[in-house]
Amino acid sequence: MSSKWLLSACMITGLVLLTACEEEPPAVEPINTTGMDGTGTGFDNNGVGFNNTNDANGPSNLTNNALDGLDNGWKVITDWKFPTIHFAYDSDNLGESEIRKLQQVASYLKTNGNVGVIVEGNCDERGTEEYNRALGERRALSVKTYLTQMGISADRVRTISYGEDKPVMQGTGESVWSQNRRADLVPAQIMINVQ
Repeated sequence: MSSKWLLSACMITGLVLLTACEEEPPAVEPINTTGMDGTGTGFDNNGVGFNNTNDANGPSNLTNNALDGLDNGWKVITDWKFPTIHFAYDSDNLGESEIRKLQQVASYLKTNGNVGVIVEGNCDERGTEEYNRALGERRALSVKTYLTQMGISADRVRTISYGEDKPVMQGTGESVWSQNRRADLVPAQIMINVQ
């Protein structure tokens, strides 16, 4: 009877030690992302939801979308952009400041039915290529899910993952990595009817 008790005690102790040794990713302070207008909102002074170099009525310079076959009826808008959405280390969860940005993007999309968005998921250089590609996809899908919950048709939001392949900054360290953990929102003119 005592050997069964000793075996049970050893197993429980082993499980407790194993659980205690699991490492949590380090906590990351919210990223201070300065918006295009310098206020940190990611939107222009009129609150329009994009940085338009022409006027508030929309884009004038459209080019063909070259994103891996995503050009079927879509043209990337090159003269303005939506804000970048940043993520914490090893996470696809949307922070409060990033949700505010997406709420403004959704508001703009609701009033401009001929505009869609291509969400490009990106990661910093840490992790394997396969892991980063999957994390980039989860980040892009997190943004898409939020926008569709805000009432934007899923047909107007396309996703792609670049993993670690398209860093905005080179180098190492948190100041670089925090800028590379992102989803870029690329506006696109929808040239076909989307239901």
